[in-house]
Amino acid sequence: MRNLKDILGIEHSIGQAPMLGVTTPAMVAAIANEGGLGTLPLGGLPVEMCDKLIKQTKELTNKPFAVNVFLNPLVTQDDSQIDLMQHLLSKVCLSNNIPYTQITEFKQDTYMPLVELAIAHGIKVICFTFGCFTPPEIERLHQEGIYLIGTATTLEEAQYLSDHTIDAITLQGIEAGGHRGSFLHDTTEQNLPLDQLFNQVINSSIDKPLIVTGGLYKGSQARKYIDKGAAFATFGSLFIASDESNAMDYQKNLLSKGTPVKTKLTKSFSGKWARGIDNNFMELIDQSNISIPPYPIQNILTQNIRFFAKQKNIPNFNSLWCGINSHFAAKHNIKHIFNKLTKEFYEY
Repeated sequence: MRNLKDILGIEHSIGQAPMLGVTTPAMVAAIANEGGLGTLPLGGLPVEMCDKLIKQTKELTNKPFAVNVFLNPLVTQDDSQIDLMQHLLSKVCLSNNIPYTQITEFKQDTYMPLVELAIAHGIKVICFTFGCFTPPEIERLHQEGIYLIGTATTLEEAQYLSDHTIDAITLQGIEAGGHRGSFLHDTTEQNLPLDQLFNQVINSSIDKPLIVTGGLYKGSQARKYIDKGAAFATFGSLFIASDESNAMDYQKNLLSKGTPVKTKLTKSFSGKWARGIDNNFMELIDQSNISIPPYPIQNILTQNIRFFAKQKNIPNFNSLWCGINSHFAAKHNIKHIFNKLTKEFYEY
């Protein structure tokens, strides 16, 4: 089997996890220029914006990089559930001097236009989450010479991806920040710490390159997993406080203090399980006992709230996604952070 580094066209077995809202073209390009795999998140964004982001990244690097897409299924709109949630959101916003406009249109975009865009740009690595491509789509993408990396949070999901001829599998431990990649079950009950999940999969009949992610913050951790049979490791939260990150200054300052922060899994912002810094909005929605519409409906309902909170620097009403070890994030440029990781990796 060819080494995954050779397949991806990179120098190191370390990469950057896609973090929508945090990752920038500058971050992806910096990782790529240092010999790692940078990943540009496209999921949930308009095609025109994705086109611009890919072009910006290409202007900053001539090295390979991946794009990430969401394969979430289209969901049925429950108007009564939406009305109850909008009533709650309007009350919460009114009490906190945040404007709220009733949403009446819930456009659910499909992922194939983003995939076609990636093909047009010559992207050769597509990673995905929240689902799996259909067999005809997989055949088409393989014919285009595209390497496919799926996301699994359980052994069952890893087996599903393997059975569907996905080229490599990212194993996402429960420690990871941001959205869970779960797609077979809308629950976190079967989700395991990365070490346990990896041991389950590596000792199974699955014969695919395995990528580990979730709670990693040192190059030596990546090396340990690779010594045990993993092919690659990705880091996410470690890059949140970087110069190139688009995270709120509040989050960057908080994480760079080096003090552990309280994170929790919630559906409050998007309707899909995600881990982030516990805040007022999470508590108000989670404790309301009101049914949360599924992704992407809830994500659409809270989009303007999150945008306003970020613009006005109100962290208690924005989604501050990060993992359980995010306090190891450093305020520095990506080149410095990544080179420190590779040094730790090779010196272990």
